[in-house]
Amino acid sequence: HALLRIEELAEVVAAKLGACNITATDNDPLALRVAQKNAEQNGVGRCIRFRQADLLQGVEGPFDLIAANILAPVIIRLIPQLEGMMPADGRFVSSGYITAQEGEIRAALAEAGWHILSRYDREDWVTLVAVRA
Repeated sequence: HALLRIEELAEVVAAKLGACNITATDNDPLALRVAQKNAEQNGVGRCIRFRQADLLQGVEGPFDLIAANILAPVIIRLIPQLEGMMPADGRFVSSGYITAQEGEIRAALAEAGWHILSRYDREDWVTLVAVRA
């Protein structure tokens, strides 16, 4: 069961990789419509529930995976909302921020009781995979 913030077809990729209980959120109704159309065109529309929401507002878990590809300040705002949304071994994947902002994300994760499992970078962009410490 995964929760994905709509961005660059992430929900379609997750479904293509075998996830079939996906909730995709965005606060932009146009982004939701485009993502739903992309999912249907890729044959995975039945696996994804699209929901207009601000981060986790009104979303019910638990989720084995939560992925967010958004700006660093928004990810920092999201981290405290993860509490109770995932099992102990759930993974949180954050991306969409630059190397200079990584320290802020790491600090927010540590403060909320998360441990970094993996780090990936491409050019100046960073992705962190975290689990509860």
